[in-house]
Amino acid sequence: SYDPNGQFESLKAGGTSTVTFTYTVRDAQIATSAAATATITIQGANDAPVADNDSISINEDDPALDITASLLAGDTDADAGQTATLVVSAIDTATLGTQGQVTFNSGTVTYSTGGQLQWLTVNDSVEDQFIYTVEDADGNTATATVTITIQGQNDLPTDMTLSPRGLAANSGEFTFIGSLQTDDPDADPYEYTLVAGAGDADNGLFSVDFGSVQVKAGVIDVGAGPWSIRVQADDTHGGTITKSFTILPNTKPDFSLDADNSQGAAPDVLLTYNEGDAPIAIHDGIALTDPDGDNIERVNVFLGAFDMADEELTVTLDHGITLDASSDSTMLLLRGSATTAQYAEVLESIRYVHHSNRPTAGQRSIGYEVSDGISESVFANSFVDVIPNVTSAQLDLDADDSSGGIGSSFNATFIETSPFQTGSGSIPLADVDLTISDPNGSTIDSMKIYVRQIEANDVIAPPTLPGGISVSQTNVGDDLVVTFTGTADH
Repeated sequence: SYDPNGQFESLKAGGTSTVTFTYTVRDAQIATSAAATATITIQGANDAPVADNDSISINEDDPALDITASLLAGDTDADAGQTATLVVSAIDTATLGTQGQVTFNSGTVTYSTGGQLQWLTVNDSVEDQFIYTVEDADGNTATATVTITIQGQNDLPTDMTLSPRGLAANSGEFTFIGSLQTDDPDADPYEYTLVAGAGDADNGLFSVDFGSVQVKAGVIDVGAGPWSIRVQADDTHGGTITKSFTILPNTKPDFSLDADNSQGAAPDVLLTYNEGDAPIAIHDGIALTDPDGDNIERVNVFLGAFDMADEELTVTLDHGITLDASSDSTMLLLRGSATTAQYAEVLESIRYVHHSNRPTAGQRSIGYEVSDGISESVFANSFVDVIPNVTSAQLDLDADDSSGGIGSSFNATFIETSPFQTGSGSIPLADVDLTISDPNGSTIDSMKIYVRQIEANDVIAPPTLPGGISVSQTNVGDDLVVTFTGTADH
């Protein structure tokens, strides 16, 4: 037999090569014949190309790149001269990644980030992939995958702002002026310093600490103003921006939720909301003035809610005052230039309501920030005590408190009997004298058990259930919720 052993893979279709060798034969009497020559003709066959998977690295800011040569660099064809004829014949659009854009036109493959990865920091990278097809001169094909790594670059900051930027004349040390913020496509953290240059005339009166501008320690009187400072922001990767700011002489608005301080806690106010109440006003008289006579430009109102889906702030808008699009039921962002009296009227219309008939008991904090566009008022809070209806169902897990629990709670300790055995023991979640009561009736419709920070081997085993009651268990983050449903007596 004859085995070409891969020595003729370079033969193209239609090509031939010959191999000759001599041989002799002998008969049973061991007589040997004269030597003869054998000639074997190997017919060429068309071999398919071999496509090699590729890896390409580019930077986020690179322009559109022709990557055709890089794709073909590792691809081969065993037929003589065929490697040089290989072309990219197709791109599998179904495998295209989402980080950049691939353009295929007459065998040329171009890749571009399209400017959509400016958010990458200098330490970040993302990958894109797609499958491409190579073809030789005889129409044979092969496919391979290219992985493109896009390396993030440090983008320079584009702007810096100081807000607010007002200061009362003759203020002294540590008086807060405003916070610095830098616009950066990479969202880098910034370090701020006061630097010399145009607009630095009053640098010596102020300091910058963690982005907050304030009157410098030891300065007793800054004078009448205005004041000028020059600040540099540094992203610690070589990107900086320097800008001068004028701090304007301005007195912050005076704002209180208790106009006559009847509770003695102004500018804050303390209120109560009982389950089922109509929406309540969250002030005891609004007092809003601006010593400089400025209009108010914006007010932010934030509700610290326990039951986000059921709690709501409402407002009646007027005098050209509008709600920013980012506002929602627990955050009112009032915008528009209006007098203090007009803003006070709108603020007086704000109401708090809890729509659930089972609110979570506790104090809500509703915070207010008032700005005249230059200075902000002190932060004022409306503290609302939410009180559930006491006629709701009551559960006591240990009626005689024998477990040492406080109030209606039950204390228990689980002791692992063997570190190598799971399911080796169990404990009850309530005492034998557990009680359920409901002044509204003798039946209960549902019950939930919340197990916080449950671990992989923790098991909650429901008891044998009476007819008509079912149980389900649902994981919510790191917690387990066990829900019993079905109407039954206590």
